[in-house]
Parts: sequence; structure tokens; C-alpha cells
Amino acid sequence: MKYKINLFEPEDTPARIHIGLRTIKTVLTVFICAMFGFWRGQMAFFSMTAGVLCMQNTAGKTLETAFNQLLGTIIGALFGLLVLYLEQLTTMRNLMPVYYLLCSLMLIPIILVTLVIKKPSISALACVVFLGIAVYQLDNSAPWMYALNRTLDSFIGIVAALIINITLPNRSLQRSLDEANKLSSHPAPEKPAPDYQDYEDEYTFSGDDTVDSEPDKKCVDDNKDIADN
Repeated sequence: MKYKINLFEPEDTPARIHIGLRTIKTVLTVFICAMFGFWRGQMAFFSMTAGVLCMQNTAGKTLETAFNQLLGTIIGALFGLLVLYLEQLTTMRNLMPVYYLLCSLMLIPIILVTLVIKKPSISALACVVFLGIAVYQLDNSAPWMYALNRTLDSFIGIVAALIINITLPNRSLQRSLDEANKLSSHPAPEKPAPDYQDYEDEYTFSGDDTVDSEPDKKCVDDNKDIADN
């Protein structure tokens, strides 16, 4: 069996190497998330990652991605919280292979939940959030506190991306303004008024044109015969 693999994404227009608005917005979002993490005394990795994933070309796409990302974060956080409580009750981390097996098996219900709610696009994100909570816990804080902090980190990244994308102009708006300015600076030429003289010449009779008003002689004779009968 042969597989066709495209190593590069096809593009309708040639790629142009430049620093666009989306790149600038992403940098600002990551910096804001980092400052919030520094101010809270928390690791800002999750909020910075959420901000990068949430940033899209337009505000509408960013809002849609933000909703999906928030939903996937909540699902992953709930399953991660469940596993952390099970780990505390059973001390499974003393047998790490067993704990890793449990984390791997928990991916099945997470994916099934995303399919039930008809959001298969958030399956990967929900699994990543779950693994970040269930496997990446380094401190000895309460499970609910750790899951809440990770969810809050993702929420900060999502909100920061939304604010930056809505506040700063986007590429489509800038393109529309450029086209409007181009049209205003080069108005369309006026169409010449129609020349009605041609129509007058076409429907004007000359002096030589006459209308034969005498009836046909044969028709008169026929009418006379019908009257006599």
C-alpha cells in the first residue's frame, strides 16, 4: 500500500517571510501570561501555552478556539483531579508503572466524552491537560488546588489572547481599510450619457415615406358580393 505524504502544507499564495500582526499578538500574549505567573508565584507554562494555541488570525476564530480550549481544559482537569485523588487513596506512585498504566487508560473515557458532546476537535487538548495535571504534579499541594491552578493558568492564557486579538487590529480589517482607501483615491470613471439621436434617426420617417390608404380592390369586390347575397 502506497501512502502519499505531504511534508509541506500547500498554500494558495506564495509564502512571504515577514513579522505579521499575529506574531506580534502572540508575543504580547505570552509576555502577559508570564507576568501574571510571576505575580502569582506560579509556573506560567500552561497559561503561555494556552495563549499561543488560542491566538488565531481573526477575533472570531480566536473566540471559537477559546471556547473549545476552555471546554477541553475543564474536561481534562476533571479527569486529572479524579486520578490525583485515586493516587492519594491508593499510593500508586510507589508503583509508577501501574500509575502510568492508569493514566494511559484514562485517555479512553476522555476521548469518549469529547465524542459524546460532539467536540472531537478538543480530544487532544483535553488529553494534554489531563496528562499535565496527573503526571506533571511536582509539589505536595492538595489535588483540587493543583487542578484549579492549572485550569486558572489556561483561563488566563485564553483571556489574554482574546483581549489582545480584539484590541489590536487584525489583518483582514487592515486589508479592508487599504482597499477602501484605494477606491476613494481612484473613483470610478463616469459613464457617458446615452445618445438619443440614434434612436430618433431610427424611428423618424422621411418625407418620401407614404402610407397606402386605398383599400385593396379585390377586398372591396368581395365585400360587395357578400352584401348582395
